Amino acid sequence: MIKLALLVFACISNCLASVYCEKYPYVESIQFAKVKDNISKGLKELSSRKSIAQQADKTLSSLISARSPLITKWISSRGLDPLKNETEIVTKWRIYFLENFILGKYPSQDSSINSKIEEFFEEVNSSAFDKKTIKRLVGIFSEAKSDSISYIKSLNISEKMKLVLISRVKNVELYFFNGLEGTKFEQKPLEFLKWGLAFDPSENHINVGVNVLKYSTDGELYSVFTHEIAHAFDPCRWSAFVKKKYVFTNIINCLRSSESIGAKPRDDSKLISMVKSKRLSSELYKSLKDNPTCNNSLYPQAGMQRDQISEAFADWFSAEVITTQKKNYLKGSFRSELCVKSPLQAGSSYISNENRLNGIYLSNPILLKLYKQKSPKKYCSF
Repeated sequence: MIKLALLVFACISNCLASVYCEKYPYVESIQFAKVKDNISKGLKELSSRKSIAQQADKTLSSLISARSPLITKWISSRGLDPLKNETEIVTKWRIYFLENFILGKYPSQDSSINSKIEEFFEEVNSSAFDKKTIKRLVGIFSEAKSDSISYIKSLNISEKMKLVLISRVKNVELYFFNGLEGTKFEQKPLEFLKWGLAFDPSENHINVGVNVLKYSTDGELYSVFTHEIAHAFDPCRWSAFVKKKYVFTNIINCLRSSESIGAKPRDDSKLISMVKSKRLSSELYKSLKDNPTCNNSLYPQAGMQRDQISEAFADWFSAEVITTQKKNYLKGSFRSELCVKSPLQAGSSYISNENRLNGIYLSNPILLKLYKQKSPKKYCSF
């Protein structure tokens, strides 16, 4: 009897996402597939240029000569055999070197390399974002922004707090690629090639990268835009920029609970020791202590638990807006990319795709009714 109950619970937990994913499986768009293929070919060609290839080959040779465990791990993690795949190892290493040592530290001191990289990025941008694509993205973003404001207006909070939230939303804008030199992408070119949408709190921008093309339907774009808009007033940005009593505290507490998705807090176990050893500045320590839900590139360290609440909150807000403002999108694919099982790094600021879909989006009563399902996860109601 107990075993049967456990099986039923497991089915409820998994079947909820399965119903949605069987109906709306993730399908990569033809446009995205072509752009990715062009990027792969372009990176391979760029990495084989003499000025870059020589640097890459010299570094690879040094690592192998020193019998570095790092290069051994790099080769084995790609399933390569040094005795059989020498040419393939060199080719893949050159691309890896380009991405991590050239683009990762761009701009280079070599102006000729910078020129070729700029040219490559311009070609990628031209193939990915024509006028029709940009018009579509801007249109759906404007829709998501307007509906986010409408949802905020419907909340049972003070008019003063509504104005604060609405002001944060109104200031969010899309930031498209416009060359590397002198733009924000100059310092992080890989963000354009590898990411879709990324909220930049310093400018209140949503940076638009090539991977935004993977969202093939209007509903999917709408959902991810509302997710990114929510980052303008997620718990981290609220404490850092607004510094008033947070109006979504009950939602945060709910999302933290085991009845919901159990969003994990930031691991601060090494915070003081890192300050004492001067690996963290006293200014950053104060900022982290003042903003306990924020993550920083320097802390938590790799493998340590980053706070998951801001990403969880953004999903929650996205689900609330789409279910109350754009119910027509619920009849199609609105987060099918979450049907893809994607392994997470230890300590990730995200919960698994399955839990995002099951515990946040599909725990919403409107969606449960639409799919005629029951959720094992608590719905976090405002």
